[in-house]
Amino acid sequence: MRSLTYSSFSIEVPDNWDDITDELDDDSPITLAEPTCGVGALQISVAVHTSGQRPNISCRDLVEMLNAFGDSGAHTRRTEIATATMPNSMAVATFSDEDSYIRVWYLSDGDRIAFVTYTAAVDDFDGEVETAEAILNSFAFRVDTA
Repeated sequence: MRSLTYSSFSIEVPDNWDDITDELDDDSPITLAEPTCGVGALQISVAVHTSGQRPNISCRDLVEMLNAFGDSGAHTRRTEIATATMPNSMAVATFSDEDSYIRVWYLSDGDRIAFVTYTAAVDDFDGEVETAEAILNSFAFRVDTA
């Protein structure tokens, strides 16, 4: 495993996974994948609170966001929503459309929020989703960006 550090977070990835964001459109979120024989992509977007009243984002807020994602009509929820509160609040569920499965996480430390997805073809989803989960278990907001 090796560490990747970005302006608002750090994460541990397997040695064979890379940041492939530069290979995508300019407005793409941070995208991690196993570029040689991987079957899916892990994408991460982070919003950082910079001024005004502290948002104090709760696990309940993250569940509401996850429900809103599912209610958008583009995907069907395949699993119940799971939540956790340490070290960050988190809500996660798996969705699908005709061609792919998508695992969706919302994570927050109260001030910052991360929207993370792992997407793969229906037939390939189980192949890397455990790796994506392990990567997300290492997610840490950077202290100097609050």
